[in-house]
Amino acid sequence: MTNNPVLKSSGCGLGGGLHVHPVIGVSWAASAELGSYLLVPVLVAFIVRGNVVFLIIGVALSLAAIRSIEASGLGTSGPLDVVSGDSFYPLLRAIAGFTLGQAIFRCSASLQPLPMIFQDILVVLIVLAICVAAVVSADDLPVYLLFIPLVAVLSYDGRLAQLLFGNGFIYDIGLVSYSLYLLHPLFISFAVRASRYFGETKSSYLVSTLICIAAIWLLSKLSYRFVEMPSRMLVTTLLGRRKKRSA
Repeated sequence: MTNNPVLKSSGCGLGGGLHVHPVIGVSWAASAELGSYLLVPVLVAFIVRGNVVFLIIGVALSLAAIRSIEASGLGTSGPLDVVSGDSFYPLLRAIAGFTLGQAIFRCSASLQPLPMIFQDILVVLIVLAICVAAVVSADDLPVYLLFIPLVAVLSYDGRLAQLLFGNGFIYDIGLVSYSLYLLHPLFISFAVRASRYFGETKSSYLVSTLICIAAIWLLSKLSYRFVEMPSRMLVTTLLGRRKKRSA
């Protein structure tokens, strides 16, 4: 844990944080993912292309890491919701998620998919189980664990999977999902404050919420179009030039 107050205030700790917390607090996720990206070549070598023993060890260590994060007692809205920039747990959770995702990729690429009807049944059962777990328990670990088989089943692009998660609306949300994630805290209290200003009725809260959602959606689309995509193109161009020079 760092003792530097500047590093603490900006979230620069063992969590890999380089975010400016007073502006957008959830940007801790970007820095945690950046740390995971640096480990991707190593994870691919061991989890995707390595011996099956490394795959089993990687999955076991990832699940143990998730369990240790849950038991840390540092979560905010849930046991796994550890977001402190001075903690190693956010980065650890990201690495565990990347490892489990690569394990799913390896297994889905090497195993024969189940018959379509069984895939559809599994999608329904797992989605229902996630909804039930989210409603009946404040513990987010069951939901996290249920997402592992859900992603595995969805990776086969079954009929119901395509219908629920491959349609145009969901695809569009996926494109701007990170912008949505980063921008939504800026409006999180808008609906409540606006509702109070206009009498704190159900109708005023509903209207305020719809305005809030529309604003987040519009800004996310603009962010994706004018910030995220140009940034990607810039990085791609710079890497392309570097490759040409090295060749």
